[in-house]
Amino acid sequence: MKVSPGTYALKLTKIDFKDWTGQVEIKANVTTPVTATMEAVIPKPPPTPPPAVVQVLKTVVMTGCTKSCKIVCRDQNNKMIPASSYTIKRQ
Repeated sequence: MKVSPGTYALKLTKIDFKDWTGQVEIKANVTTPVTATMEAVIPKPPPTPPPAVVQVLKTVVMTGCTKSCKIVCRDQNNKMIPASSYTIKRQ
């Protein structure tokens, strides 16, 4: 690339790197090398999805369950919701 002599602002960009900006002085009939160190950008993790919305279709009263009961919650698509995603309160 041929340019007229003078001082130029230079900006280098690359995906996943911080932009680099600097100045370079161009002289007539001289090749001017430019050395730039660009810092890598660590990509942000994807956002955490919102918690699942559980629609209570009906209340179930369990009787006779004195030791251990298994409770499974499912979403509107009948997909099982992991137990770590909800809390069960005893009344």
